[in-house]
Amino acid sequence: METIRNERINAAISCSHADRVPFSINANNYYSIAYGHTIYDVMKDARFFNPILKQFAKDVDPDLISMPITYPLDALSLSGAQNVSYPGPDQGLPLDTPYQYLDDCFLEEEDYDRYFRDPSAFLTREVFAQKFPPFAPAASITPQALCSGSIYSMAAFAAPPIKKALLKMIRTGEIVAEYLSHIGRLAHELEEMGYPTFGTAGVLNPYDAFADNVRGIMDINMDILEDPDRVNDAVSRWGDISIPGDVAVAQRSGSQFVFFPLHCGGESFMSLELFQTCYWPHVMRSVNAMIDAGLTPILFCEGAYTSRLETIADVRPGKIIYLFEDVDLAKAKKALNGKACIMGGMKTQTLMFGSPEDVVEETKQILDICAPDGGFIMSNSLALDQVKQENIEAWRRATEEFGKY
Repeated sequence: METIRNERINAAISCSHADRVPFSINANNYYSIAYGHTIYDVMKDARFFNPILKQFAKDVDPDLISMPITYPLDALSLSGAQNVSYPGPDQGLPLDTPYQYLDDCFLEEEDYDRYFRDPSAFLTREVFAQKFPPFAPAASITPQALCSGSIYSMAAFAAPPIKKALLKMIRTGEIVAEYLSHIGRLAHELEEMGYPTFGTAGVLNPYDAFADNVRGIMDINMDILEDPDRVNDAVSRWGDISIPGDVAVAQRSGSQFVFFPLHCGGESFMSLELFQTCYWPHVMRSVNAMIDAGLTPILFCEGAYTSRLETIADVRPGKIIYLFEDVDLAKAKKALNGKACIMGGMKTQTLMFGSPEDVVEETKQILDICAPDGGFIMSNSLALDQVKQENIEAWRRATEEFGKY
């Protein structure tokens, strides 16, 4: 079965088809909720995922498994991370509260010039120090300070506040590394069981990374209305440094796939003109670097994307998967046929609130549009949290029955 699953997925990527439409569930918190654990449990200890994902593979038998994208709770707590909320006693939230990034601004409008003068110093002294207050003392050590003096400059590492911050950073790094190693080993074990996986390698394009982590999503999307050139300059400088590192991290993951959530490109955030001039070039710069490295980007197009189809169709054929949240499927098929693989189709809301009959009917409609000529992976629009189990089974059976070539 391993061979046929890979054949199905690789054929879809290359805009053709194997024996039937491949089936994959876009899932995340579903893994803990559906298998008897809380979100707090799996954020506290990634080893909970091992029996969950293996049982999920046996229960659902998908062609491609989305690995959980979550964060080690102890590392968030130790680092004092300011731009995320998570379940448990630290923040007084119920144990099944989904973790959530909070839109925050660490670079004010008047700070752009300081960022341009010395991006590394600004990011270290201002952004890093604000985002992780326990680490702030270490942010006073800059490359200039270390490189402009003699060995005496190393004495800064012995200063009690800096030493304490560095030790916390090291411990945080150890927790994160251990958490990721559990996820990586699990992905390898699932691959050995014959189930291709994606999600162990995930990156942000330069625009989203700068928006999420430095300027703030709402602020940067107002900035592009007032001074798009300044935003493009800032994001380009970020990409100069981040993209080579992102490629290296993705290659080390051992996965064929690189997951790109596109946070800011939807119709609700910017016009088509601004999408074409201020957003998409930064996405393609990162995506093309991944393709050049022999990797397959999965671009999760968050929000409505129908008006962007002509723009995103201009790609190297057979190298990209587009996972859509909200798109006119017929227009997407017409625009992307023979150019890029479409993933998605099933509305997550239907799986959550519809009947099995609703699910089967929607599956047929999706297959009628997207299955011809191949280049399609059946999946759902948004990552699942809670769902009716009978709907998952009805969806899988309908895809297998009506998705044959």
